[in-house]
Amino acid sequence: MRITTRYFVSYVGLAEVALGASLLFFACSKSKGIGDDPIQEKQVDIYVVGYTGPLNGPFTAQYWKNGELIKLTDGSTRAIVNDIFVEKGDVYVAGTITITGKGERAVYWKNGQRMDLAEDQGVYTRASAIGVAKGKVYVAGVENADAVYWVDGAIHRLPSSDDYTLSPYFAIHVTDKEDIYIAAMVTKSVPHIDDKVQVVKYWKNNVEHIVTSPVKHHFGHVGGLFVDGEDIYIAGNYQNSGGIGWAKYWKNKEEYTLTENVSGGRAYDIYVKNGNVHVIGSGQGAMPLYWKNGKEKPLEMKGKGYGSFNAIAVHNDDVYIAGTVSNDDGDWDIGGYWKNGKWHALETAKKDNYTTVTSMFIVER
Repeated sequence: MRITTRYFVSYVGLAEVALGASLLFFACSKSKGIGDDPIQEKQVDIYVVGYTGPLNGPFTAQYWKNGELIKLTDGSTRAIVNDIFVEKGDVYVAGTITITGKGERAVYWKNGQRMDLAEDQGVYTRASAIGVAKGKVYVAGVENADAVYWVDGAIHRLPSSDDYTLSPYFAIHVTDKEDIYIAAMVTKSVPHIDDKVQVVKYWKNNVEHIVTSPVKHHFGHVGGLFVDGEDIYIAGNYQNSGGIGWAKYWKNKEEYTLTENVSGGRAYDIYVKNGNVHVIGSGQGAMPLYWKNGKEKPLEMKGKGYGSFNAIAVHNDDVYIAGTVSNDDGDWDIGGYWKNGKWHALETAKKDNYTTVTSMFIVER
């Protein structure tokens, strides 16, 4: 990503969601890759974070640095990690673990050491995104159904102008000037019908900003946030009760539709560089898709059964997409990433073992 100001996004991977059908995509045909920008080989460190284990857990939290596996938990408890940030050689990972007698609790790890986050009045807390600015650690998440964030472990609540309930999907951005951006979709049930009403919001320095007017769908989520100067980009989707989805992104308050009224239409992450808007998600039949400026770009699948795209980063002219692939029978998932459309596996397949990749971070050496 960048070395100074950190732009980062996170797909929140609760196990029931991340291992569900909405993230399992049928294979696309082999291609020559992304290929619009000239490919330049750069010396970078590639960090990919996720969790692995049997289908129903427990899961081991882990990340890879240039293919080397670093485990954060030993697999004896349920652990889910959702975002990674690297600052001056220190590695920060945000996630949620199950603590005996307390249930789900938000935590983060710094260089492998677990840091518990403060609680206010919650039955549970969950951490979904993390960033560091001027030595302070910022984590976004939820306590019960309230939007919260932590600064160096201390909990703060996000203000709301309505009585909507927060979706458990977040994106966060922290600048070097310590401007904090948090984006999410909020929802409210509509009496007597199956649909709900969604609104996309972001908070800058604890001040609420409404992006969309209320839209009536069964479900929706924000998958990614990117701040480019004065422009705010948010990726996400709406979905009806039958799984039909609309993958979209918003630039400030202007809406762009990537898929319309298709089964599996989703948008999971966004990255903007040199005026080019990069989005990952899925289309018809949950087919994994990558869009550059609204146009689909192919990625290499090599006959694999299905895949998931969960995070994207652009460094110089190289496009990195982190995710997983599986076999046709769906009895394993392995983590890895695509660089300029070419697949790089980070592990070998093991029957009945499932890896969920949730975020990535690129650091130039």
